[in-house]
Amino acid sequence: MNRKNTIRQGLLAGLVSLALCMGLTACAGKKSDNRTGSEAEPGESVTGTPTATVTEAPTASLTPTVNPLFTDKTLLPEISDDGWGRVKDLQEEMTSQYQEKSFEIEKKLLLAGKELELPIVSFTTLDSQRIGSKEQYVPTMVTVTNCEAQYELLSFAGVKVRGNSTADSDPLPYRIKFKEAQGMLGLHDSKAYKSWVLLKINWNLGMDFTAFNLYPEIHNGDLYCSDCMFVNLYINGSKKGLYLLCEQNQAAEGRVEVTEPEEGDTSLEIGYFLELDNYAGEKPVVHVGYSNPEFTDLTGTTKTFRDKNYSVKSDIRTEGQRAFIENYMNGVTEILLAAADNRALMFNEGYELVSADGVYTPQQAVEAVLDVNSAVDMMILSELAHDYDVGEGSFYLAVDFHPEAKYQKLTFIAPWDYNWAFYPTDNDARYFACAFQEPYAEGFGDRSNFWYIVLMKMGWFQDAVKGKWQEMMAGSILTSACDKIDAGVEVCRRDLGYDEWRVGSAHDIVNYVRGRIAWLDSQWGK
Repeated sequence: MNRKNTIRQGLLAGLVSLALCMGLTACAGKKSDNRTGSEAEPGESVTGTPTATVTEAPTASLTPTVNPLFTDKTLLPEISDDGWGRVKDLQEEMTSQYQEKSFEIEKKLLLAGKELELPIVSFTTLDSQRIGSKEQYVPTMVTVTNCEAQYELLSFAGVKVRGNSTADSDPLPYRIKFKEAQGMLGLHDSKAYKSWVLLKINWNLGMDFTAFNLYPEIHNGDLYCSDCMFVNLYINGSKKGLYLLCEQNQAAEGRVEVTEPEEGDTSLEIGYFLELDNYAGEKPVVHVGYSNPEFTDLTGTTKTFRDKNYSVKSDIRTEGQRAFIENYMNGVTEILLAAADNRALMFNEGYELVSADGVYTPQQAVEAVLDVNSAVDMMILSELAHDYDVGEGSFYLAVDFHPEAKYQKLTFIAPWDYNWAFYPTDNDARYFACAFQEPYAEGFGDRSNFWYIVLMKMGWFQDAVKGKWQEMMAGSILTSACDKIDAGVEVCRRDLGYDEWRVGSAHDIVNYVRGRIAWLDSQWGK
């Protein structure tokens, strides 16, 4: 086939191009969007929120302050672009090693391509090192073959293990960090990024794939969701099987577009990308508690919300910025709890909570700080997926206080990690995301989602959910999405060989979603 005959030419051209680039030094690690906010002193407004005349503060609140830059390295942003070592020297050494065995590697990939339908991603590591660490990138030549010529790739990168529980056993999931931004197989309209991810799929061929393909249909593509496709992975000539190539959930142009501060910028008027994270600790942590944690959900079940930690996934530079977003997140949770109790709270110019009587209704108070449409759409996805992990981890939010910000209200964004989703139970005819959950398993505790549970106690929010649901059902959006997902997993059948039963498991997941559609339509389609 033409696409395979061009592989050798593409690889050799890539080597020439790479050799020309070997003299480049490590990049400074700046994000694509390098807008900066103006300085905001305590008491200055950064959102233009109406100021209430009432001075009573119903709940305690920290006043944001501008403090010196972090000195604790654990609070600094994640590994920089040269974090895997001496980039220039390692690239030269890696290139030399690869050139010595390029013919052997290329021949093996060509032979593999005759048996495989899907693209092949291949890692060749420096000195054939094993990629086994979550902390250290291994210098690697990454090739992409068995695809159309325009998508063939040969590039230097660092590769490390990623994930939490998924990284405890083989096959391992990986993060790729290219030295120079690269597109991958046309994903995300072929936009170039440094960071990409290979998710392991084991038997659960369709879990993440199903969620990543459902969400854009629900949200009409207005907010970021990782693009994805199935690929075959080889490491140092050894076949590792089928993986899901997707994007890194990160602050970047075209991904989660929050304003990040330049070095030395202590302004509070920046963007914040947050993850509800039961593994919080590697990045700056925001702690969220509740003044009245006991709550009764829409089913009549009363429980107590547990405090949660959120990791700040975008760059922040000061303790003042961390304290500011922590104060803001705690304030928004209190605004939601008050609204569920038919009371209205708001932030004053110093980001203290005050009564909003005469300024906002309870609904308007929520709408002033929360992107309601994004909450509706993400909750629908979470209910379709029956995501047990929805209140514990891999749950992302963004808010940006820059005057030209994309996310001027707290926005639900970037769905991720559905390894604990799409699990049939004895009683699937009930709510999972917007009601209190029973413990998933012994030792894993209550993983209920505060945001959905509180919002669904408000009649106006339920009406918004029903309106969006009925709109989708009228257009057959969800059933069409399920048909596309069924077709999307079928392309894996040939490459799975004896494991083609996993395609059937993926179809089972789609059929489970169809069942959830039917039950949710009995609740929201009236």
